[in-house]
Amino acid sequence: MEARDAPDKIRPLPPDLAGDATPEGPPPPDRRWVPIAVAAGALVFFGVLAGLLGSAPTTTSGPNEAEPPPTTLPGLGAPPPPPTTTTRAPQTLRERIPILERSLTVIYQGDDGTSTRLQTWPIGAIEPSEATSSGGRAEAAMFDTSFAELAWVTTGRHDTLWLGAPPQGEPAWIDISGAAWHATTPLTLAWLARDPADGTIHLYRATALPTGLEQLTDLGPLPEGSELVGWGDWGFALNVPPPSLMRQWRIPDPTGATPNTVFQPLAFTIILDDLGVETAALVGTARATGPDGHLVIQPAPEAYRLALDGGLDVVALGLQTEPIVVGRDPQERPFALLAPDLTPTDVGFAPASPATTFVFTPDGAHVTAAGAIEGRFAMVTEAVDGTQRRITSVAGADTLIGFSRDGKLLVLHDRSGGGLTFHDWNRGASWQLPFPSGSVLAVDV
Repeated sequence: MEARDAPDKIRPLPPDLAGDATPEGPPPPDRRWVPIAVAAGALVFFGVLAGLLGSAPTTTSGPNEAEPPPTTLPGLGAPPPPPTTTTRAPQTLRERIPILERSLTVIYQGDDGTSTRLQTWPIGAIEPSEATSSGGRAEAAMFDTSFAELAWVTTGRHDTLWLGAPPQGEPAWIDISGAAWHATTPLTLAWLARDPADGTIHLYRATALPTGLEQLTDLGPLPEGSELVGWGDWGFALNVPPPSLMRQWRIPDPTGATPNTVFQPLAFTIILDDLGVETAALVGTARATGPDGHLVIQPAPEAYRLALDGGLDVVALGLQTEPIVVGRDPQERPFALLAPDLTPTDVGFAPASPATTFVFTPDGAHVTAAGAIEGRFAMVTEAVDGTQRRITSVAGADTLIGFSRDGKLLVLHDRSGGGLTFHDWNRGASWQLPFPSGSVLAVDV
C-alpha cells in the first residue's frame, strides 16, 4: 500500500503501522470494556449489600462457620429461599406438664368395645408404657383412697365387681348394682348386690386384700333400684326410690311462664350408720359426698308436698324416718350443699343444670360442679365453707373425671377422642395430653 507525499509521488508506509494506529504517537488504550466492568461491579456491590441488609441471622453449628454468600441476586426473579424448620426434641411427661409430680395411670374402655385397659405414663418417659388389657367392658372404675387398689364393674348378663389392675384383676362378686370405696380408710369397699338366696338387693361391706374379700358384712336389704352414692365414717348415703306408682308427680311450671304442669320425680336420700340402720332421710337425689360427710343434693320439694297432700305418710313412702325437706326454689338453686349435720350451706352451684357432675377434692375442702354453662364446658369450684369460688372453662373437654391426689388439678376428658386435660382450677392454666384413645373411667396422678 502507498501514501501520497505530493501530488505526483507516492511514499511507502512503514511496515510496523497497522490498524487504527497513527504515526504521530503510541496507540490509545482500548476502553470498550469499561462500561461492562462498571455495570458488573455495581451489580455485585448492590447484590452483596442487599444480602447483608435483608438476610436474617441464622444459627450455625460451630463458632468458626460463616453463612455462605447468596448465590443469586435478589430482585431478578429468583425463587425465595426455602423456610427454615426447627425440629423439637421429644418431651417427657414432666416437660409436657410441669405441674405434675408423679406418673400418670389411666383406666379406660378399650376402643374395641369389649375390654378394659390400664396404661401408665412414667413421669420421666417420653411415651406411655404399653397398655395392659382384661376381658370385659367396664362401666365404672375407682381407686381406693390410698391408690393402692382398683375396683371396676363390668356389665353383662350379671354386672360383675372386679378387684386388681388389668390384666391381673379377679372377679370378686357378681350381680352387683354399684360400689364405692370408703372415703378415708384404705382398702375398705361397699357395694350393692342381689342376695342369691332371696333375690333382693343387699348392702355389703368388706376389706379388699390380694387374697380376696375379708371381713365381709351384710348390712341388710334395700329397695329395688337403690343407688350407693358414697360412704365414710359418717355413714352410708344411698338414693332410694319410692314405690313405683309414686315416682312421678305433676307440679306447676316452676318458671311461672306458662299454666302448664311438669313432672317432678319423687326421690329420697337415706343415711345409714355402720350397722345399716337408717338415721336420716332427705327429700331429693344425692349427687356426691365428701370425705367428711358434706352432701350435694338435688331437691324435689314440690313432689313431696303433693305426696303429703295425697295422704301418704312415711311408712307408705318406704322410709323409717321423717324426711328433711331442703331447697325452697329448685329453679333458682337446683342443687344444695349440706353440711355433715345435714344443715344447708350457702353454696348453691348456680348456674347449673341437671347434667352437672360433682366431685370433691381429696381433703373435702372444695367441691367442683362441671357442665355446660352458656354453651361452654365450665367448672365452678367452691370452698365448702363458702369463702372461695372459681369459675373457669376449658376447650376440648366434655367430661369431669376427678382431682389429682393433691387436689391442685382437675382431670377432664374429651369423649370424642381429644385426650385428657389437666386444669389448674385455682390459676386457670390447662395442659392437654393426647392420650388415651378410649373412654376414660379413672385417673391416678
